[in-house]
Amino acid sequence: MAELSLGEMTAQLERMGIGSEGCMTKEDCVARLLEFKAALDAKDRAGAGAGADGEAQGAHGAAAAGVQGGRRVDGDGVNAGALRCPRCTARLVSRKATLVERAGGSAGGEPGGEQPAEGLPLAVPLPDGTWEETRHRWWWRLADHNDFDNVAMSHFHDTPHGRQRYPLCPECMLGPLGLQTEGCAEVLLACELLTQQDLALASDAQDFRAPPGVDVGTLKHMMAAGMGSVTFPVTFAEQRLGLQIQDVEGEPGAVEVAAFTEQDGVLGPAELCGKIQVGDRPVRVNGDSCLGLDYAAVLDLIIGAARPVTIVFERGATMGARVQGGSAGARVAHEEWAPASPDAARDPPPGPPAS
Repeated sequence: MAELSLGEMTAQLERMGIGSEGCMTKEDCVARLLEFKAALDAKDRAGAGAGADGEAQGAHGAAAAGVQGGRRVDGDGVNAGALRCPRCTARLVSRKATLVERAGGSAGGEPGGEQPAEGLPLAVPLPDGTWEETRHRWWWRLADHNDFDNVAMSHFHDTPHGRQRYPLCPECMLGPLGLQTEGCAEVLLACELLTQQDLALASDAQDFRAPPGVDVGTLKHMMAAGMGSVTFPVTFAEQRLGLQIQDVEGEPGAVEVAAFTEQDGVLGPAELCGKIQVGDRPVRVNGDSCLGLDYAAVLDLIIGAARPVTIVFERGATMGARVQGGSAGARVAHEEWAPASPDAARDPPPGPPAS
């Protein structure tokens, strides 16, 4: 499927009745589509709420709405519900997040002795250039932003506590709801800024439906045109995968599949599985985040992982465009890669490494 141009995207928005005024880039088109979806979903929820009456319905509605600041966890300390925006109820996280207590210090670092014990600071920039700071003791910790069901992330800001960016509700843009420190994959969400709902009362069909007036085919076409990306897991029992990876040019901390490898004429399981393409990006290995790592560290993670190993890949329509033409079958001879010892310094090989 051909990639849509900016003109075609804006024309599509006009045909959908959304309007494209001010959309100067493809990212602007994506943001306009999300804003349109948020407005329609909020209207739907308001209409549904207006029709509910009676004590039983009211009790069910209260349970369905969830608990502001709820901290219910399972036996492993993991969120036992659905975390939602308190304003528009958009679902942000289902399980996954781990409950942590932060009594001071900076996100992504060691607690500082001079920090007061009221909680970790969340500093928010104000229009006049000053900062408004609140402190929160209880946080939901996500390994990285891929653990979200749905989220919008701000740009990084120079804050009093280092460079940070903020998770926002993707539908009503409420936020910040937490923080992420530059160079650190983990994302923290302040418990009291979210609503926790019993996961049994959540509905995937309602939470993740296509916007009214936009069919699934249209959304798939827009995703294929580069207006979004998808993630998917692949599990391997084999030690050698036949996968060559490299750093993404111009994107520090991101790696991509450069080619598949063969050994003595034998193809590797990565190519044979038929699920992976050149340009796909490994983002998680057996639950460990790859974000912020270079190709050597990611390859060490893959080779050193217990088998079976599950690798989560991210794919966007434009990700593989510069990697050998984005071919699904680019193939090179296999070269062994020796994982580094924890204390060893190592120069990278001249070409991309293989697993």
